[in-house]
Amino acid sequence: MKNISFCVVGAQKAGTTSVHEALIRVPNISLPWNKESNYFFSEVGMSAADYLSKFHAENSQRADVFFGEVNPEYCTSLVALENLKAMNSSIKIIFIMRDPFSRACSQYDMNVRRGRECRPFEQAITESVGEKELIKHFNYIERSDYLAIVENLVHVFPRENILFLNYSDMESSPQVFLNKMLDFIGCDSYVGEDAGISRHNVNARPIFPLVEWLISKESLIKKILRIPFRLVFRGPSVRHKILTFFEVVNHREVERVRSCSDREAFDSVLMLDAASLKEMTGVDIA
Repeated sequence: MKNISFCVVGAQKAGTTSVHEALIRVPNISLPWNKESNYFFSEVGMSAADYLSKFHAENSQRADVFFGEVNPEYCTSLVALENLKAMNSSIKIIFIMRDPFSRACSQYDMNVRRGRECRPFEQAITESVGEKELIKHFNYIERSDYLAIVENLVHVFPRENILFLNYSDMESSPQVFLNKMLDFIGCDSYVGEDAGISRHNVNARPIFPLVEWLISKESLIKKILRIPFRLVFRGPSVRHKILTFFEVVNHREVERVRSCSDREAFDSVLMLDAASLKEMTGVDIA
């Protein structure tokens, strides 16, 4: 099995879906068509052959290809990080940070949209302390605790093999942001017509909740429907484009205004030292 050259390990709700969609269009980058294969979690038990079958087949044939993955779940698991290192000791790690409060709000909104969350925001944040391994969808604080995540990253990987980025730079200069990642990976800058980073998985409300449920919720019905879907649309690239299309057209972006008490509740639970974080990573999220 060919080594993975790089991995974008987070943070969740910090543009990782947009990054995946941008990187998968770069000719000499090969990613799994679907983000978050979870191959490097030991308990998944996926074979190397099954894992490789998920990658962009056409790009994988190139001599100058860089294999990689985008999975924000990995940054919360020391086991997954160590498995990445075991596969390739020189792997390049990319970690994107967003304002912690905005990140947690976006995660909360996604859980509400997908029918996972029914608690008020303040209650969800307060009760999320200690939910590290119990309910992964609700670990709002753990995923926003960048200092703990960064400490794990620099413990496992050499500092020179880690690129820390600021989500706000993606919003202000998406092409520069993309090329900075490509340069770190060792890949030439991409200037194709479809180059750049566009927004995906934004805060939105589904127009048809049933479509949202079929796309995002794992269930017996979904497993049954997946069989004819894969028989009709055999290529993973075709299936990926169809699902992405329906997810985009089914969402109506909405702006949610948070109260001062929401911010106060969050800050009282996560007291992140932004100065120490900047010293360790060079990224200012204050």
